[in-house]
Amino acid sequence: MGCPGCGRQRQEIGCPSAYDGWVDTRRDTGPSASGYVIVLLGVVGFVVGCFLPYVSGNFLPAEGTISLFRLIWLGAGRPFEQVGVWLNLFAGAATVGVIALLGIGRRRAWTPRALVAGTAAWTLTWIGVLMAQAAFVPHEVGYWVVLASMGTAIIGTVVVWVSARAHAREPTKGASSMEVEGSTTREQPPHPPPPGPGSIGTGV
Repeated sequence: MGCPGCGRQRQEIGCPSAYDGWVDTRRDTGPSASGYVIVLLGVVGFVVGCFLPYVSGNFLPAEGTISLFRLIWLGAGRPFEQVGVWLNLFAGAATVGVIALLGIGRRRAWTPRALVAGTAAWTLTWIGVLMAQAAFVPHEVGYWVVLASMGTAIIGTVVVWVSARAHAREPTKGASSMEVEGSTTREQPPHPPPPGPGSIGTGV
C-alpha cells in the first residue's frame, strides 16, 4: 500500500507515516478539566456558606443565628476595616477560583502547580479556623457547608494533580513516531542502492 505522504510503500523504512497506525495519534488535549470544575464547586460552596447561618447562641440577635460574614462584619466600622473583612473571607477563594477558571478555559503547564499551592494555603488556613471554633458555640448549616467546601476543593485539586501527572507520562504523537521509526531503522538493515545505468545487461 502506498504512502500518501511520500509515495513509498508503508513498509519501507524511513517512510514518515509508515507507523501512524501503530502509535497514539489522539489530539493532545491536556489534563482533564473535571478536577478544576470540582475545585470551582468548592469555591462556590464556600461563598454560599459564608452567608448561611453559621453559629447560634443566646448572645446573638433575636433570630438566634448569625452568618460567618455578619459575624466578622460586626467588628468592622471604618471602610478600611470593611475592605479587610472582604479580603479576609474571599481573597483566598477568589485566587483559587481564578486558577480553576484558567484551568477550565485555557490549561497550561503551570496551572496544576499553581492550583496546588493556592488550594493548600487557602484550605489549610480555613480548616485551622474551623477546628479552632469546633467547641466554641453550637454550629449551624453554614459551618458544615464551609467545611465541606474545603474538602471538595482538596478532592478537586488531587484530581487535577493526578490527571496532570498521568498526562505528562503519555507520549506525544511526534515523539512516539520518532521513537518507533528510529528503533525500527536500527533493527533493520538499509535497503541496497538501485542498480546504476552501467550495470544493466552485465553479468558477474
